[in-house]
Amino acid sequence: MALSFSQFRYFCAVAECRHFGRAAKRLNMSQPPLSRQIAMLEQELGTLLFERSQKGAELTPAGRQFYIDAQAVLRLVQQAGRNAAAASQGEVGDLSIGFTMCAVHSVVPPLTRLYVSAYPNVRLHIREVMPKVLEQDLNEGLIDFGITFPGIDAPDVQTTTLLHEPMSLVVPHDHALAKKRQWMWPNLWTKRF
Repeated sequence: MALSFSQFRYFCAVAECRHFGRAAKRLNMSQPPLSRQIAMLEQELGTLLFERSQKGAELTPAGRQFYIDAQAVLRLVQQAGRNAAAASQGEVGDLSIGFTMCAVHSVVPPLTRLYVSAYPNVRLHIREVMPKVLEQDLNEGLIDFGITFPGIDAPDVQTTTLLHEPMSLVVPHDHALAKKRQWMWPNLWTKRF
């Protein structure tokens, strides 16, 4: 049995209008093709769905049951369309995030809270990984995005800075570096105050 979406629409229109002519007008088509479609549907199902008369068309018991089911099918198709549109805009579905230890307390908690409140129908999958694993997971498509220190070397990866954190070098007070007012680390100048 191969029923088409159009047949469900046509059937529901006739069931709601209780008249082939009015249903055809509502569907913006002529009555003969509509009548043929309903006759083909009845033949496919092996039962009459309408009792036809000069005044119109009334549902048979089989037609009443088919109408309930047909409405459910049409609602599901409409919902499928809405779901597809929402998924294409990132409003439903799954999102996988990999992060390194550096982000576990600073970025991940507020970011996930904001995302969950903005997109409640998206299931978040988050996991802490080592930097090399994160890079590999990104390249293999196992995660949608990652949070780590700069330095991932992948040609298809785009990066955005989420947070600048001040870093400090801590040394004992009697260490040689503690006595310097200013010193240089490779590519980093630091001044003591």
